[in-house]
Amino acid sequence: MELSHHSIMRELKLDESDWSDMVAGQREMIVELQSKLDKYIEISRILLTENLDLKDFINSSNLDLKGYSYVNLDDLYSNFACDEKEGEIIDKDE
Repeated sequence: MELSHHSIMRELKLDESDWSDMVAGQREMIVELQSKLDKYIEISRILLTENLDLKDFINSSNLDLKGYSYVNLDDLYSNFACDEKEGEIIDKDE
């Protein structure tokens, strides 16, 4: 792997300036994507809370919504169930 990396770098003939520009561009992209991710996580949290509140209201009001099927939230969010351990994300399903 190390030899492959070095051979690629020799082929590209990147100098320190090019390498720094690439790393800076990647950092900007990561910061932008993390910001978007944080916003989408917050939107998801708000929608989940509203969804749960609506389900509680429907159940407490004894409303009959024939023909409407509820989404099982445990199944929906099971794809995101993971633990962080020493910087690694470990899927609970494994």
